[in-house]
Amino acid sequence: MLQCRYSGEITTFSNQGQNDNEIKQDVQSISTHFEHLANKEQSIESQKTNDALRQTLLLMETMVDTISEYERDFKELNTFVKNIQGEMENLNKEVTELKEQLVTLQNNKPCDKSTTAMVLDVIASVISKIKLNIFSLPLLQLQPTFNLF
Repeated sequence: MLQCRYSGEITTFSNQGQNDNEIKQDVQSISTHFEHLANKEQSIESQKTNDALRQTLLLMETMVDTISEYERDFKELNTFVKNIQGEMENLNKEVTELKEQLVTLQNNKPCDKSTTAMVLDVIASVISKIKLNIFSLPLLQLQPTFNLF
């Protein structure tokens, strides 16, 4: 008499009374058990794939949000640059007017060199202050925009 142990049960096989149906049922039971294990393994792999896909989608959403923020920031920057360009045009007009006034001043009334130097110093200080207000201070306001890291 042959004995076989599986799933905690002892099954006795004998050539005399053993029925082919019982053997088929045992084989079917073992086969079903292995199919069940294979399905569980496939389910686990599928879940891992779904988690990876979910993480990828979240990363893509984050990238889209970041790109939208950059696009908005660069539109604001473009507007800001256009404003600076407008202020530069105004500054150029003022400088041209100052030059014309200097020419008029030099042509109408003779001035000594010290008076002309003083007027030029005043104009130079005014222009440097205008440049500071138009260029340096706005650029300091832009600094947080470029601190991306």
